[in-house]
Amino acid sequence: MTTTFYGLVLILFTLAHTHLAYEIPPPYVEVLQRGFRISIPDEPGITMFGFHGNINKRFFGNEEGDLRQDVLRAKNGVWAYENRNRQVMEGDILYFWVYVQHESLGYVLDDQEFRFTFRRTTTSRTTTTRPTTRTTQRTTRTTPTPMTRGTTSSWQTTRSTTIPTVRPDNGDDGLDCQPSITTVRGKPVCRNEIIFEEHFSGTGLSKSWKNGVKMPLDTEDAEFVSYQNLPDICYVRDGYFNIFPKILCDIPGFTTDSIRSGTLDFADRCTAVVDTRAECVRTAQHFTILPPVVSCKIKTKQTFTFKYGRVEIRAKLPKGDWLHPQLSLEPIGNDYGTSRFNSGQLRVAFIRGNENLKTKNDEPIDGRKLSGGAVLVSREKFRDLWMRSTFNEHHFGDDFHTYELRWTNKSLELYVDGATYGTIEGGFRDLARTNNVSVSAQLYAGEFMAPFDKEFFLSIGVGVGGISDFPDASRNGYGNFVKPWTNTSPKAELNFWNDVEQWNSTWNRQNSGLQVDYVKVWSI
Repeated sequence: MTTTFYGLVLILFTLAHTHLAYEIPPPYVEVLQRGFRISIPDEPGITMFGFHGNINKRFFGNEEGDLRQDVLRAKNGVWAYENRNRQVMEGDILYFWVYVQHESLGYVLDDQEFRFTFRRTTTSRTTTTRPTTRTTQRTTRTTPTPMTRGTTSSWQTTRSTTIPTVRPDNGDDGLDCQPSITTVRGKPVCRNEIIFEEHFSGTGLSKSWKNGVKMPLDTEDAEFVSYQNLPDICYVRDGYFNIFPKILCDIPGFTTDSIRSGTLDFADRCTAVVDTRAECVRTAQHFTILPPVVSCKIKTKQTFTFKYGRVEIRAKLPKGDWLHPQLSLEPIGNDYGTSRFNSGQLRVAFIRGNENLKTKNDEPIDGRKLSGGAVLVSREKFRDLWMRSTFNEHHFGDDFHTYELRWTNKSLELYVDGATYGTIEGGFRDLARTNNVSVSAQLYAGEFMAPFDKEFFLSIGVGVGGISDFPDASRNGYGNFVKPWTNTSPKAELNFWNDVEQWNSTWNRQNSGLQVDYVKVWSI
């Protein structure tokens, strides 16, 4: 009897010890230049950190917060929720609760509050951490399961939030929803809400993205690439989306002779919609060659489109001769024309990946120069009319940076690592007329921001060369080698390929790819 009693005590002690093995530490609240951040330290076994908060509004019962997010990956040793949109005032009170998934158990730390005093501090009020009854493993859950506080989190191998908070019909439902100029797939949303979020946390792309398989048309930039979905060029690994271009003859089934005399036919894999003949199949002959480089481009055209918002992308840009990142917004339709960027393109971040590149006038335009803004024409003379730039001491491909575009119904604003470097006022058609730039006459039927008064989608890729982004007579490298092709030449792609030994020697598997950490879009 005694032995049985002590055995039972030992079992109960072990169970109790197991459930008390983890306690959520007091969350750390930081006041940022814009907004705030709340975090807890990372520990082995944590697989998720959930935050729900209200500003100056207490929780009643099991309800979600006006501010909420499930964080699925720790960064720099902490699990953190960050909000750079919500302005806080001296004396505002943040009421919040957090949820942590540790091993197979969930833990809630509720009834928390923090008064903003504009200095970094930890929360002073804590409540005992209690395990919840949620014990489903992350790797097996595929459908949303309610938490004890009513959140709508789901465990999946990939994470993408594309469902906006829709503006309520009236103000009687308790939602703090401020009107927004943003629309998502034609529908209104609430102001200052995350309407899209991608952390590339799984082993593959989420359903939000679709790979484009085609060859570029010369109606825009005619990059010297084909865009394909090949696993060693376009992949997700360790929480990053990667694109590392390769020359075509390094792809099984192709040789250097193939580039000059072969055929590239995407058949049913082709995703082209404008000119399926030119974008899906090409046969090399005379000075027309196959695209010598294979790259990748992904888009959200079928799943997420929006008008007006704030786009933030943290990425490490490609480094190597004639490489350039494509972090952009593209129009879902051709409302203002189909050619020469008549319907516009917005660039969140653009660099020329060369280590040392100057124009014929000795202006540095290599990877230390960052540009962003709008593209409405492809001609070199007016290419940068609606672009803004900043310079860095080091190549932007040396490290990760955060790039931001704020697109409103009045202007475009550009940021890097939280610092603004350019503003572009609307009225693009008027500026074009002032500079005698020919743009689509249909712009005059649009709104003030036309052609950027329609919904656009996210596009991420890597281009190589092309007929517009690298000025003619540019001098490359410390040997001042002249750019090997001219933009107006029918042999541009061939001349680029003839210089393959020079430019390919600057590419490597460490720095010559685009690596994207996350993509976030907020309503405004």
